[in-house]
Amino acid sequence: MYNEKKSLSFGRYLKTLRLEKGISLKEVANETRIGMETLILIENEDLGKLPAEVFTRGFLRAYAKAIDANGDEVIRRYITDIQAFRDTERFETDLKKATSRFWSRIIFSFGALGCIIAISIYVLSGSSTRMPSPSEQSQHQVLETVHQESRAGDERQEPKSRPVEPTADRLRLKVKAIKKTWIKVIVDSRDAKQYHLNPGDHLEIEAESGFNLLIGDAKGVELTLGDKPVRVFGKDNQVVTVQIP
Repeated sequence: MYNEKKSLSFGRYLKTLRLEKGISLKEVANETRIGMETLILIENEDLGKLPAEVFTRGFLRAYAKAIDANGDEVIRRYITDIQAFRDTERFETDLKKATSRFWSRIIFSFGALGCIIAISIYVLSGSSTRMPSPSEQSQHQVLETVHQESRAGDERQEPKSRPVEPTADRLRLKVKAIKKTWIKVIVDSRDAKQYHLNPGDHLEIEAESGFNLLIGDAKGVELTLGDKPVRVFGKDNQVVTVQIP
């Protein structure tokens, strides 16, 4: 049985220990204040839907403590699994890029071949037409020069203005504390910052792409993105994660 546990990944490892000790998932949720949905994602090892790594590690340690398991061992298994998951994603991305480059080269080759054929047909058909006389060439050059000078004069009289491209607005998140709590914020997938808030405290945070939030109390804060409120799902005193947008 020990050897079987040794090979288990982090979610199956936690679930196996929990079931052996006769602890329900609801008891773990009540003990850790982690939502049932997040606990199910952990046991199912749904790495694509779990929150940011810094938050997931905290959840795993809380889960391990609730069932009297070794938190360091759970984190070690999680790191192994997340690295394998990222390697797989990287491989699939590289494969898609290689496939895209292959078809781009094929399309480019066919396009170049089509251009060569079209040019060849044009040259062959043009060689059979009558060459203009020197007087016709001279007259054509004079008319073309007059046309170019006239067009240049029109452009000087009516200069065209270039449209100004609009710049993208940054995301502005407002946090208002309803009661005493704490919040961890990851801005644009960078390092996390933690704030301890008292009732009435306000925070304003800007980002270019988005925010990942870990909130110590689902009912402890009000969030506003720009002028639109952001709904926080969860119960009183429940630790929740929020991803914006």
